[in-house]
Amino acid sequence: MYQQTGTTMGQFLEWRHKVILMFWTAIGLMFAITSWLFKEEVGGLWIAGPVFAGAVIAGMCTYLDRRNGMIIESAYKTAQELEMLLARPTLDMRGRFQ
Repeated sequence: MYQQTGTTMGQFLEWRHKVILMFWTAIGLMFAITSWLFKEEVGGLWIAGPVFAGAVIAGMCTYLDRRNGMIIESAYKTAQELEMLLARPTLDMRGRFQ
């Protein structure tokens, strides 16, 4: 049980790391493209494009990170409940604890 829970948590934490990395990459890329367009003295409409795209990608990553956190929390609670059920003492046929 512990091995399976650990494997599952490892996968979700790895996915969370990838989502956070994608978030910061999108923000950095947005700033890099916007500053390059600003230095080239391109019109304001062209500068708004990378800002909008970066905001959309960052918003999606934020949603995915929150959802992933909810899944991880739910998996921890489920594993805890299962552990409590398995640790509960049971009675044998004669009414003695096993």
